[in-house]
Amino acid sequence: MSKIIRGLLFLFILKPFMYIVFGLRIFNYHKLPIGKQSIIIANHSSHIDTLCILSIFPLSDVLKIHPIAAADYFFTNKIKSFLMKNIIGAVPIVRKRKKTTETENANKLNVFENVEKVLEKGDSIILFPEGTRSVDSDIHEFKNGIAILAKKYPNIPITPLYISGADKILPKNDFLFVPYVIEINVGDVQYYNDQAMSSREFSNKLYETVKSLRNELEEWNK
Repeated sequence: MSKIIRGLLFLFILKPFMYIVFGLRIFNYHKLPIGKQSIIIANHSSHIDTLCILSIFPLSDVLKIHPIAAADYFFTNKIKSFLMKNIIGAVPIVRKRKKTTETENANKLNVFENVEKVLEKGDSIILFPEGTRSVDSDIHEFKNGIAILAKKYPNIPITPLYISGADKILPKNDFLFVPYVIEINVGDVQYYNDQAMSSREFSNKLYETVKSLRNELEEWNK
């Protein structure tokens, strides 16, 4: 039943809203993992980022894509939990504030227990490696979580995206939508295929990849 509700909301409300109201535009559409499993990553500056990403996929894919959402923010009561799980299809994750070493991180994959269940059944996820929304529209350092997942699932491609304009529509700490055009640039898939590379190095590589997508989009818009 929840999939039917998600599908109807997507087809008749979400997708038309994003394309008609915000003029959503996508660059390099052919690079999207249509019909394929992927770990989708992007910069993060607004709650609307997730809706932007879901809107660029066909319905058959949307029902198999699960945004990763902070349990301490989106799953704090029954109503929010129900909406996030059944309407958005989100998967909760407990954010870790305490800094740990790479070895300690490797021993704490239980943090990703819910995420792993999704990946192991063949579905895709949306993950924002910055860990929280940017307040200055810049792209900030990626956390090591994405590298830990990529290393455990080296055969699942990582699809990098850069989202432009979402921070203008609904900035962090704001609650009212402001009309603005949203653009998404899709990059080439990435793999954790160099086991000699540390988690920090791989996270930095993905960070630079998303930054390059931003620069590419800015060049096109000149």
